[in-house]
Amino acid sequence: MKQVAISKAGVPLNKDGSRCLTMSFWKDGQWQRLSLAAGESGWQGRAAGIRTELQLEEKGGDWSYRMAFEAHFPTRLQLALEIPGAGDPFHLIPGNIFGDNNLAQAEPGHFPNLTAQHPGNISCSTYWEFRADRAPLPVSMLLFEGGVGAISIDPYSPGWIDQTTSREGFIRNGVFAQLAEGARPAACGVTLGYRNTPVTFINKDQWGIATEHAACKAEARGWVFLRSAQDRREAHRIIRALYEIHHQAPTPGLAAKDGVCALTESFLHLNWHPDRENFTNMRCIDPAKNQLTAWRTLAEVGWTGGGVIAYPLLAASTVLENPEARERAVYLLDWIARAYNPESGLLWDVCGKNEGSRVDWWWSGYIVKGCHCAYTNGSGLYYLLKSLAFERAHGADHPAWLATAEKVLATMMSLQKPDGNLGYTYRVDRPEMLDTEGFAGIWFVPALVLAYRLTGEAKYLKAARRGFDFYATFVRRLNCWGTPMDTWKSIDQEGNLGFIRAAQLLHETTREDRYLADLADAANYEYLWRYAIKARPEYAPLKGSSWNSCGGSITSVSNPHIHPMGIFVTSELRYLAGLSGDAYHANRCEDGRLWGLNCVELYPQVSGYGRLGVLTERFCPSDGLTTETFPDGSPSSLWFSYNGWAASAVLEGLAESLN
Repeated sequence: MKQVAISKAGVPLNKDGSRCLTMSFWKDGQWQRLSLAAGESGWQGRAAGIRTELQLEEKGGDWSYRMAFEAHFPTRLQLALEIPGAGDPFHLIPGNIFGDNNLAQAEPGHFPNLTAQHPGNISCSTYWEFRADRAPLPVSMLLFEGGVGAISIDPYSPGWIDQTTSREGFIRNGVFAQLAEGARPAACGVTLGYRNTPVTFINKDQWGIATEHAACKAEARGWVFLRSAQDRREAHRIIRALYEIHHQAPTPGLAAKDGVCALTESFLHLNWHPDRENFTNMRCIDPAKNQLTAWRTLAEVGWTGGGVIAYPLLAASTVLENPEARERAVYLLDWIARAYNPESGLLWDVCGKNEGSRVDWWWSGYIVKGCHCAYTNGSGLYYLLKSLAFERAHGADHPAWLATAEKVLATMMSLQKPDGNLGYTYRVDRPEMLDTEGFAGIWFVPALVLAYRLTGEAKYLKAARRGFDFYATFVRRLNCWGTPMDTWKSIDQEGNLGFIRAAQLLHETTREDRYLADLADAANYEYLWRYAIKARPEYAPLKGSSWNSCGGSITSVSNPHIHPMGIFVTSELRYLAGLSGDAYHANRCEDGRLWGLNCVELYPQVSGYGRLGVLTERFCPSDGLTTETFPDGSPSSLWFSYNGWAASAVLEGLAESLN
C-alpha cells in the first residue's frame, strides 16, 4: 500500500510541533495527506471534492476530538498521531497488535505481524488497519521510550453510505498501527470508515480480501492521549479512562444460581457419555445444524479437559447440593492422579479408560508433537490440587491426588532453570526440557503454591517465587506468548490467567504487597483482551440479539474471537477488587460474570440449537473467525458446538461467586 505525504502540515501537540495530528483521505487506493488550517471552530482541510473538520478540546492533559468530512466520492478519513524518532517503539491495538506479535518465536504467515521483515509474506506489513470493533476498546497506542501516544474512536458512526457497502444505517470505523519507514514516521491512529489493510485476517492461516466501509459524509468522536511513561504499563491508565467512556455492561435476566444449575444439568444429562465414560465436546453435524452429536472426549488432564471440567463440577455440587456432580468430578480427578508417567516424571497429557495414556491429541500438528506440554501438565496439576483443597475443606481427602502432584512437582523443580523458567515442552522418555521458550510454565506456579499450602513444605513456595519472578517480566512488558499449543506462540490472553491465579495465591499466602501489585498488573493485562464495548455483530444469530460483548475476552492475536476462559478468574479479580478498594476492578470482574450469564441465556432461542446450559467456545463480535456457516452457506457468529471447557469456565466463575 502506497502512502502519499503531500505536506507535513498538522496539528501540533507539543511545544516544538514534532508530535502532531495529521489527516489524510483515501482515494485511488492510497492515503492522500491534507493540509490543515486553523479556524474559529477548529482545523479544516480541503482538497478536490472533499472538506474535513477537526475540533480539539483539551481536558486534563488529554484531548477530546470530533472529526467529520463531506466528499463528492465515497472515502474514509484517517487521523494519525505521528511520533518521529520514537525510541523502542511498541504498537498496541488491544487484542490485535502487540509489537510485532512475537515474530521472532512465532514465524511469519500465521497471523498479523507489524514488521518490515519478510516483505511479500501475507502476514507481514508496516501498516495494519482493522475494524475498530475488533478491538475490546477502539484505540491504537504507540508506546515508546519515555512516553505513549494513543487515539480512540467511536466504533460506529452514522454515515451516508455508498451503494457498495452495508445498508445497516451506520458505518464501522477503524484503528491502525504504522511503523516508521523511510521519511514516514511511526504513528498510531484511527479511521472514520474502515478498511482491513493490507488484507482481512480471518483466523490463523486464513486470510481474505480487504473489506471496507466508505461514505460521502460522516463524523466521529474520540480521544487523543500524549503522556510521559516509565514503561508500557502506562497503557493501562489509558484503557481505564476509555472504559469509563465506552462501558456498557450486559443485563442478563438469568440469575447466577439458575445458570449454575443449567450448566451442571447439561453436563450430567447431555454431555456425559456412559459408553465413553467421559464428557465430550459436541457439534451439530446434521444438515439443519440443530442436533448435537458427541465429538471428542475431554480426556486431557488440563487446559481443555480433565481438571478444567472436574473442579467446576465440585464447586457446583455444593451450591446445588448435587452428589452426582461431585461423583463425576472425583471420577475425572482420579484419572488425572493415575496419569503419571514414571519415565518422564510428568503427567500423560491425555488419560482415560478408552483413550489410554498419551501425549498427542487434538493440538498435535501445530508446533508440538510427541512431547509433554507445560499447559496441560500445569493446568492439570493446578486443578488437581485446587480440588484437593476444596475436598479437604468439605471433609474429604484423596491421598493419591497429592502423591501424584508431589511426584510431578518434584520433577519440575529439578528441571527449573536458575532464572525460574519452567519450560514449554518436555521429553516423554526421561525428565528433560525440549523447548524452554514460552509462558505456559506459569501454570506450575499456582500449583506449587497450593502444594505448599497443603503440605507446609517450604521448597514448593521457594520454587513458586522463583518461577513467578521469571514470568512477571512478560506481564509487565505486555508480551505474554507461548501458552496454547495451537497458536504458534502468538501473543495470547490465556497464559496470563495462570499468572493471575499465581499472584492471588502468593499474596493470600505471604501477604506481601508486591504480589498484590503484580495481581493488578495481570488484571490490567487481561483487560487488554476483555471487551468494554457492546459490539454490533455483523452476522446472525448474534446480530440484533440481546447478546452483549462487554465482559468477554479475545483468546489471542491468532484466534480473533471471544471465548469464555476469562470468566474462571472471577474470584481472583474479586479478591483484587476487595483488597484494593478499586471499583474499576470490581466493575471489570462483574462485566465478566454478567457476560457469562448473558451467553448462557442465548440457548436455545437465540443460538438455534442445544438447550439451556449448553455453551460454545466461539462468539464473533466483529469479522474475525466467522468461518462457521448456516445450512444456506451464510456466515454465523456462533460455532454450532458444545465445548465442555467453555461451559465449565463459566460454571467455575459462577459457582465460586456463590460458594
